[in-house]
Parts: sequence; structure tokens; C-alpha cells
Amino acid sequence: SSPTNALLGAVSNAVVTIVENDVEFLFGTPLVSALESAASATVTVWRRGGSSVTNTVQFAVTTNSTATAASDFTSTNGTLTFKPGVTNLSFLVPLLNDTNIEGSETVELALSSPSSGTALASSNTTAVVTLQDNDSQFNFLVVTNSVAENAGTLTLNVRRTGGTVGAAGVSYATSTNGTATSGTDFTAASGTLSFKAGETNKTVVLKVTNDSALEGDEGLSVTLSAPTGEGQLGTNGVAQVTIAEDDLYSFTLTTNAVSVAENGTNVVLSVRRSGATNATTVKYLATGVTAKAGTDFVASTGTLSFADGETNQTVTVTITDDTLIEANETLTFALNTPGTNGVLGAISAATVTITENDAALALSAATYTVLESATNVVLTLTRTGTTNGTVSVNYATTNLTATAGTDYTNTSGTVSFAAGVTNGTITVPVINDSAIETAETFKVVLS
Repeated sequence: SSPTNALLGAVSNAVVTIVENDVEFLFGTPLVSALESAASATVTVWRRGGSSVTNTVQFAVTTNSTATAASDFTSTNGTLTFKPGVTNLSFLVPLLNDTNIEGSETVELALSSPSSGTALASSNTTAVVTLQDNDSQFNFLVVTNSVAENAGTLTLNVRRTGGTVGAAGVSYATSTNGTATSGTDFTAASGTLSFKAGETNKTVVLKVTNDSALEGDEGLSVTLSAPTGEGQLGTNGVAQVTIAEDDLYSFTLTTNAVSVAENGTNVVLSVRRSGATNATTVKYLATGVTAKAGTDFVASTGTLSFADGETNQTVTVTITDDTLIEANETLTFALNTPGTNGVLGAISAATVTITENDAALALSAATYTVLESATNVVLTLTRTGTTNGTVSVNYATTNLTATAGTDYTNTSGTVSFAAGVTNGTITVPVINDSAIETAETFKVVLS
């Protein structure tokens, strides 16, 4: 204004815009999960630190992916253009549904080449899309079975392997192979086994008829068919059943289900021999379902030798205690391959459930905010893992910028959780003073 020896021109004022230059890009959610059967997975990228101008950033699939491009997904890359005011954009990763039993696979994506004046964030610049396998396979756990004519029933286990994220089903039906007769030697059976999401095992119970005819061993088959819900038939889709003449001997477990605490040393299963009493053998095998051999239990296989007249033996499966917070886990203990003239009885397999014994205690949040005028601040404790038994944890406050005795009352103690209780609280009194001061903090430490 007020020029000397000059006049003001047409443009006598200017507006200066200060453009934010601390813009950075990151993935909104670094872990994305999608069913293999979904058309695509959506991945979101955020721009933070400013949105007043147009910025760009590139994305692409990395070589760290375990999924295979063109088989499991369509490789994708490109440039995201953030116009003024836009803080997040999304792009799609096209997924390809196959019928392979392959487990979960991953697609890793990375951000790169942010436009001038911007940068990649210090974290979350890669994202992993997990493709959950939706393909499952149905098989009989044991394909060669034998049951004593006087056993009454035989239970066949049908195992679902592969993806278990959705519901699936498979039909079954009995048929004679030319020796056993429906209605005379066994009751014809057919139906559908419906597996809920996460279920891995179902059973088919066959009714066996004990007659007085001297007819020798007889046979029938049980066949799986018509899988649904992304299910497939496996190689063990037909179970052969031999109905053994009841003047033989049979082997059976005394229970089909047993539980053992994870911190238990072992579980003992009893095998009973009935019928003939001459010396014989039967084999056994312990296999993991959700429990893992070598991690949760010691893999066990072997042969039980029954002496002449001996009717009972036991097998010990060693349980491994770990410190992981995990759900209850299961393994299957199954008898197989009885000796000459021997058959498997009504209970030839048992499910062993390893019950979780580990618990974790933690605060429900890492930060809490309370008004200075409040009487107390209440912090919530949560108990995860097992809820069996009583557990406790100590706590104590410590200064950060707040001062005990002036801003809050120094507090320490112990919180106990009775059996079945999953939540507890810690109460710290807050002192309302008249000082003009900024927000202050203190820490509550568990020990």
C-alpha cells in the first residue's frame, strides 16, 4: 500500500496457501481375509497428514506371496490418485476359486513411489490378503473295518480335511458286497452328514444283527457320495465292513471320548478283548485332529499283545504342556489290524480332548482418560484362555507426568479371578486440584 512515485497495478494483493507437505501413505488394514470363493478382496489405502492437493502412490503384488498368480488370484498393480479432500481409496484383488485342497494362501501387496512431497508411512506399507481355502475333502478314517456279529453296532468316522470355513455335507449309503444280507445281517442305512463351519468329524453308526446261523464272516460296504458346499470325495470314500462270526474275539475301547488337562502328564486308554481267549494282537495309532503331534502330544503307534486268557490292556498317550493361549484341541486314538480271527468292536476309536490350562490376564485397553474432577478411574482386566481355577495378578501405579498424592492416589494391590470369572477391575482415586495444568498421566503396571 501507499506506493511512492508510483501507482498500484491491477493485482495489488495475493493469497498465499501453505500446502501441507507431511503427507504419507499406508494401508488401512494390513491384514485382510477373504474366502477363496469370493470374487475379490478389497484393500484400502489411507492418505494422512493433509489432503489439500492431488497426490499419487503406486501399489503392486510382491514376490513374498504364497498364492499363485493366474491360479489363485489375478495379479494386480496400479496407481491410486488422491484428489483434494480424499483421504482413502480402495482397490480390488481379483480372486480365482479352484478345487485344490491347499490350505490358506497369501497375497502380499506393497506401496511404492509416492508422489513428490509425500512419503510412505513408517509402518503398514505392506498388506497381506489371506485366501481361506473353501475346498474340503471327505474320507473314511478307516477303510477296512471288522465288527463282531454280537457287537450290536459299528461306528465309522468320516473326516473332513482341507478348508472348514463354511458348511458342507456328504451322503452315505450301505450296500452288500454279496455275502452280508440287509435285514438279516445288518440294517440298511443311508443319509447325509452335515458339517457345520469348523467341524471336521462325523460318524455313521451301523446296526449289526446277531443271528444263530453258522455262516462265517460276511461283508458289506458303506459309500460316500454327493458332496456339497465345496466338498469333494477323497480317495477313501468307500469303507469295507466285515461282520465277523461271533465265536471269534473282538477288541474295543472302553470309551469313545476322554478329556485330559494340557498340564496332565498323559492319558490312559483301556482296550478290552472279548470272545475267544487265545493269544492275539491288535494295533493302535494316535493321530492329531486339531492337536499337533510333537507339539501337543507325542505321536503314538504300536501293537498290543494279549497273552492267552488276557482280556484287558492299556495304552498311554503322553500329553505335552505348552504356554500358548489356545482352544481345546483333539486327537483320535484308533484301533486297527486285529490279529487272526480278531475283529474291532463297537468302539474302535476315541476322541481325546486336551483341555487348555493356560490363562492370560491383561488390561482391556492401553490408555484410559478421566476428568480431573472425577472421583476415580476404573480400569478393566480381562482373562483369556482357560477359566478353570483361581488366578490373580498384582498391580501398582507409577508416576509419568502426574504426581501421586497430588493428582491421584498411589494404588497397588491384587486382583483375583475365581473359577469361571473373566473380568475384574482396578480402581484408582483421582485428586481434583485447583492448579491450571495440562493433561497429566500415570501408569498402572501389572506384575
